[in-house]
Amino acid sequence: MDATPWWAVAAAMAAGASLAASLLAIRQVRVLMRNIARARQREASWKLRFDDIFERSPDVVVAHEPSGRIATLNRAGERVTGYGRDELRIIDPEWVFSVEYLEGIRRVIEDGADGAPRTFRAAILPRRGGRVAIEVEARVVSDEGEVIGVTAIGRDLSDHQRLESELRQAQKMEAVGRLATGIAHDFNNLITVLLGHSDRLLSRVPVDAAYREPAEQIRFAAERASGLTQQLLAFSRRQSTSPQTIDINLTITNMEALLRRLLGADVHLVLALEPGLWHVLADPGQIGQVIMNLVINARDAMPRGGTVYIETGNVTLDADRPDVVAGPHVMLLVRDTGSGMSDDARAQLTDATRVATEVGQGTGLGLSLVQAIVRQHAGHVSITSESGKGTTLRVHFPRAAALPVPAMPMALSTPTVHGSGVVLLAGDHAGVRALMATELSRRGFNVLEAADGHAALELAGRHDGVINVLVTDSAMPDMTGVELASALEQLRPDLRTVYVAGAGDRDATHASITPMPDVLLKPFTADELAARITATMEEARG
Repeated sequence: MDATPWWAVAAAMAAGASLAASLLAIRQVRVLMRNIARARQREASWKLRFDDIFERSPDVVVAHEPSGRIATLNRAGERVTGYGRDELRIIDPEWVFSVEYLEGIRRVIEDGADGAPRTFRAAILPRRGGRVAIEVEARVVSDEGEVIGVTAIGRDLSDHQRLESELRQAQKMEAVGRLATGIAHDFNNLITVLLGHSDRLLSRVPVDAAYREPAEQIRFAAERASGLTQQLLAFSRRQSTSPQTIDINLTITNMEALLRRLLGADVHLVLALEPGLWHVLADPGQIGQVIMNLVINARDAMPRGGTVYIETGNVTLDADRPDVVAGPHVMLLVRDTGSGMSDDARAQLTDATRVATEVGQGTGLGLSLVQAIVRQHAGHVSITSESGKGTTLRVHFPRAAALPVPAMPMALSTPTVHGSGVVLLAGDHAGVRALMATELSRRGFNVLEAADGHAALELAGRHDGVINVLVTDSAMPDMTGVELASALEQLRPDLRTVYVAGAGDRDATHASITPMPDVLLKPFTADELAARITATMEEARG
């Protein structure tokens, strides 16, 4: 057999190598095409995810053309503006966005491709009217250094601004509360002097004397002034809680003059109080605070004047709501002739601060406080309102099981409380201190009088005999009553202390002293002070 020519063998080998190379190239192309397809799938998947994020974002996302016109926006943008995307592409952006927004977008475009993102506050002008405050972050979109558009993300600031408004209102109410507490503190000192001297005067005036009645009127006016200070403390929420069986009709009657002053000349107050109203178990100060806040909110809903109606009644409720306990209740109703509430605002009753804020009238936080107090007393609040026809708030308190204990008439004759012993009296109010020193001396006590804590320490150090009781104002400049008592304990371990405090100072006093058996709240009478000192001395004897 002849051998195959070498050139044939070489040609065959070359053909085989070419075929192998072709097959390899085909395989590499197929792999490349598969990779390209997968990359496109990933790109499409990412685009779908981006579109989903774009559409689902709770923030308003807007794309602008380089001219500033709107290219597109997400669903949140459609919801807030009230316009569809197709509409926004053809209408003027000035119809939809505030001047501040359009100016911010213009500056981003002017900054060019290398410009940094801008953050600013602006507003959306919805189709339904009004303004929606937003915080915008805008940045340019570029392609090879050329600006091809702007993206803007706007976050709704409505809730943020509402919280800011509520914070400012809370700060304002806190400032008013501090002012009220300070006024009540000073008034209590003055009323203590008035009560003490009027009692002293009445103890010396015969019952049939011609000037007996004027003296009694002074005493009565001092008592009414004392009630006003309690209302101030209730308003400032600095009065201690003391539930008792009370008549809400009497509370309203006592507050009537104050409420009329709060309402002003352009708002009328009409009372319709049911005779024989059941009693409720509640703190009188907190009930006064409920009434005051309801009246203030009613007044604020009538900026041009109107009428506030306060009614009471005995009702029996069925358990038709989860927060209502069936049975007899006392109803307190406050109705105004103001602008009323929308359905949306009324639906927010469980968040009372939002009710007043959305309506745009009232203090807001007052209704929130009302709900908190009423719930503490196992009651509930309901509201009926119609836009343009006023608002009615009904508060229901469970009926108390027992009748109130009648108050003992205050003696206006010769003092009946007497005692003995040495009393160190420290107080910075000269009128109160002089009155207490005089009245305690008349009742048999030996009184050492000091104008402040440092003077009391010096006086106690000079005194050779026994000092039975320290009577000190809890709030004094430079040295508080607590600090004075602590310092005197080092000199006289057996010394007992009676603290005198304004009602507004009681919480601070309780927090500073443990235990706190002897706190006498202003205003008080000389007999009450003498009785407290005598009881403290008896406790010391065992």
